[in-house]
Amino acid sequence: GGYTARLCNGVSIKSGTTYFPDTVWLYPTLQNGWVNFNTEYGSMRYRRINNIVTIEGLVKGGTIGYTSPVFTLPVGFRPASRILGATTTDPNVHARFDIKPTGEVLPSLGSSNYYSVWCSFVAEQ
Repeated sequence: GGYTARLCNGVSIKSGTTYFPDTVWLYPTLQNGWVNFNTEYGSMRYRRINNIVTIEGLVKGGTIGYTSPVFTLPVGFRPASRILGATTTDPNVHARFDIKPTGEVLPSLGSSNYYSVWCSFVAEQ
């Protein structure tokens, strides 16, 4: 069952969908030894617009691994299921990051000389 609400410009929201309000860029507390790469690349940041979360930034120096997040997204910025993202680390090695439903942004594989994180996904929790 359920219903669908039709909004302007052909946007639809199904019943049971949680709508999270838009935000400005937010700057997380980095964890596990990660620091922003330098001012040329800006700071790690995230925001939400129309329930789409965007994360971007370049960090270095932290712990690589499935249990050591770069940072943790708060409630309202989290995916419903685990997301895998492709990235590049130094020295130009393809790597992977994971975003868990708990909000942890994990540098799963790669090097900590630099670690790029950029992705967009639907906030579902």
